[in-house]
Amino acid sequence: MILLSNQVVCDRRIADASGNQQAVYDEPVLYEILDGRKPWRKVTMTLPLPTGPSRTYPVYMRTRLPGQIECFLFCVDMEQKELLVIYVPREGAENQWHIVWRKSMSEDTRLSLIYIAGKPEPMAMGLSLKHNSASLFKVHLHCVVPPEGLSADQMAAPQKPVMEEIFKRRIDDLMQGHPAFASEGSRSVELQEGEQPHTALIPVDTSADLACSQVHPWMAVPLKENAHQV
Repeated sequence: MILLSNQVVCDRRIADASGNQQAVYDEPVLYEILDGRKPWRKVTMTLPLPTGPSRTYPVYMRTRLPGQIECFLFCVDMEQKELLVIYVPREGAENQWHIVWRKSMSEDTRLSLIYIAGKPEPMAMGLSLKHNSASLFKVHLHCVVPPEGLSADQMAAPQKPVMEEIFKRRIDDLMQGHPAFASEGSRSVELQEGEQPHTALIPVDTSADLACSQVHPWMAVPLKENAHQV
């Protein structure tokens, strides 16, 4: 089972009654994909998602069982300023979903998942323009996968963080000298009065093709011997 979200947390903006520009956020619509060659099934049950603006990311973990993938939903709650990790039951998306972990996170955080061939879990990069920070996380989904016959809400709290921060850098430092971001002050950008030049850096999640590809390296390459056993 693989999930696909059509949510685009837009930088679309509309004018309110006073003429002020307001960001518009689309609610996520999730689809359960059992076979990419067959029609996708829309998830219609009530899910433990924030009621306010959020960003959702389907996240996957391979197991040693052929063709079995554990599914999660990462959700950045922009009002509560936290990341929710939600487990999707392997029995099917129509079963009860549970929040298995939480982490404080800036409300403007955007995630990019990095799937590396031979590793069961992805890495994650989180960018926050508000805090001018870029963080690389090691993801430990195996800590919150319930054993067969046990529901996710019956599990004890994980002994290690699901998102382990490996390093944190200033975005300005990371992009220093890059031709796309150099000499911003000299670029012909029309600024409003009092507005300061800034860099808009948005990560791109390249994992969407996992939902319909069996030849993606992360799907096709055997897991390494020291990969986590599930």
